[in-house]
Amino acid sequence: MAGTADHWLVRVNGRERQVRFTGAGGGRVLCETDDGAWPARVERTPTGLEVTTASGRSYRFEWSAGERHTAATDSRRQGGLSAPMPGLVLKVLVRPGDKVRAHQTLIVLEEMKMENNIEAPYEGTVKTVNSAEGGRFAEGVVLVELEQAASK
Repeated sequence: MAGTADHWLVRVNGRERQVRFTGAGGGRVLCETDDGAWPARVERTPTGLEVTTASGRSYRFEWSAGERHTAATDSRRQGGLSAPMPGLVLKVLVRPGDKVRAHQTLIVLEEMKMENNIEAPYEGTVKTVNSAEGGRFAEGVVLVELEQAASK
């Protein structure tokens, strides 16, 4: 796939087409092509995106050679949760000292006109919050630092 933040050139089953994505909130987008428009859900993967249409058809897209999109999971292992790409902070749901459970949403971001939840990878305590609602951030910036809870 190649293109801009909201216009992509995609190849599906050997056929290339221009696709425009318009954010609809909550990880949902409206996909538009010359053939029509349809709603879909978008999930980030370590190597690209997975788009699932309302009818249940899923398409996996990988970043083109040369595109660099840091997977947020790379830094989570060290306790810092970083931004996978530049964007805007919509909501900060935790403060330093808060106890969090695994998979709890900590921050809601807007990236490429899509909402992306930054979740705790494990149970722990929030050490620092390096972002504020309405703030912009660059790719790779550590947004939240966690200290993993001791094993019982």
